[in-house]
Amino acid sequence: MMWKSKIDGTLEYVSKSWTSYTGLSKEQSIGLGWQKAIHISDLSGFLRSWNESMKSGESFQIECRVRRHDNQMRWHWLLVVPELNTLDMRVGWIGTCADIHDRKLAERKLVEAERMAVSANIVKTHFLANMSHEIRTPLSAILGFAELMLSPHLSFEEQTHYVHTIHRSGHQLLKIIDQILDISKVESGHMEIENIDVNLGDLLRDLRDLLMVKAKSKGVGLEFRFKSLVPEHIFSDPTRVRQILMNVIGNAIKFTEKGKVVVEAEWIEATLLRPSVLAFRVQDTGVGIEESHTQNLFQPFVQVDSSNTRRFGGTGLGLALSRKIAQALGGDVLLEKSERGQGSVFVIEIETDTLLDSKFTDKVEDFIVKDLESPAADEAHALSGKKVLLVEDAPINQLLISRFLTGAGAQVEVAENGVLGVQKALAGDYAVVLMDIQMPEMDGYEATAKLREQDYKRPIIALTAHALKEDQERCLQAGCSDYLTKPIDRKLLISRILHFTSDVGVFPPLRPPPELLR
Repeated sequence: MMWKSKIDGTLEYVSKSWTSYTGLSKEQSIGLGWQKAIHISDLSGFLRSWNESMKSGESFQIECRVRRHDNQMRWHWLLVVPELNTLDMRVGWIGTCADIHDRKLAERKLVEAERMAVSANIVKTHFLANMSHEIRTPLSAILGFAELMLSPHLSFEEQTHYVHTIHRSGHQLLKIIDQILDISKVESGHMEIENIDVNLGDLLRDLRDLLMVKAKSKGVGLEFRFKSLVPEHIFSDPTRVRQILMNVIGNAIKFTEKGKVVVEAEWIEATLLRPSVLAFRVQDTGVGIEESHTQNLFQPFVQVDSSNTRRFGGTGLGLALSRKIAQALGGDVLLEKSERGQGSVFVIEIETDTLLDSKFTDKVEDFIVKDLESPAADEAHALSGKKVLLVEDAPINQLLISRFLTGAGAQVEVAENGVLGVQKALAGDYAVVLMDIQMPEMDGYEATAKLREQDYKRPIIALTAHALKEDQERCLQAGCSDYLTKPIDRKLLISRILHFTSDVGVFPPLRPPPELLR
């Protein structure tokens, strides 16, 4: 677009492209009418630059927004130069307007992308530093106490203490790795949620038993209450519900040094606007949170108080992960209130439903306090007489898993790869085959598939460090009867072998219970 003005800045000519673009006629634009087309926020800057040029006699250029005929404000680049007569005297001004709106938006996107990249790099740096610290802490304990175990002068009490320290540190390290994997799956949108029948009583009882040990070790009370009638069965993802509650209640216990943690459950019936909601209110008497820190509370990899981080530890992933999982379940995790030195109250909500004939109770004792009668098995003889084939290429795992099984009375034979595993399984009479997945020559997927192709009907349990759900599904599709992740839980391993080898002792490939698909 082009235009021409007198020496005082009043327009006397506009091009046809101006009238077509702005929707202002020539008559409407002449004089000072052209100012209606300039964005009110940009007009003063434009006039100021022009006034300065009138004094200096020099040309100028500026970016401002010009109203299009459809009322859309678009960015333009304006170049204004003085018009000179034959005596080189200024007699007016000539201006051009070029639409740069798309370029302007692209520039802004680049600036924003650069800002986000810098911010992400800072977060990544903090995250890596924090993860390095969190991973090295238990790893240092594992390596250090393992080295101390080599001393020939240790007493039995010292050995026991060192072994328990190594064991606890290993579980801490595993929890950190699991959280990192989970938060990455959530961020990438790859976390899958299942919706199955969940015995809420069993879930809360197991949760109480696990967390009570942690609470008692700190001298902190742990109470469960029901605020309303609560159903015994709900439809949800038991693994994820347990994970949320473990994180939030575990946090409350961690940051509480005296007093107690109270968990109050409430069932909120469905309405026309929302499905039924199961809510948990977690109240502690811990250190509390400064109001200025609450805005970063649910940000992944961010610790709201570095002094508490040094004092209590943690990755900064628990609450962020819990909120994202709760949101995937149709709910949320919220901070209801917190006071420094007085404690905090968190609220967990998940959308769910229940069976039509499910029992309801408002007595927590019906669910949690009364333990189920289940006499402990004699682990030393639990697998007596059972012959197990362990297909595993790593010597350390061969030794460890063999010790687990022989300690329970089993006879164990080892195959170093999938090829030997297939040969031994077809030739021997094994109650169960434990199949590592990642092996040389022939991996566990192919070995299992070959055995099933040859009508091998004995149970095959996959043992693998691949912990994602798609890895589980691939194991089951290959023909595995069950799936256990490394590091192997000794008690769970013995329990699953007993499950598949009891009574008849011959099981076709099965899909494991959902609660084992972790």
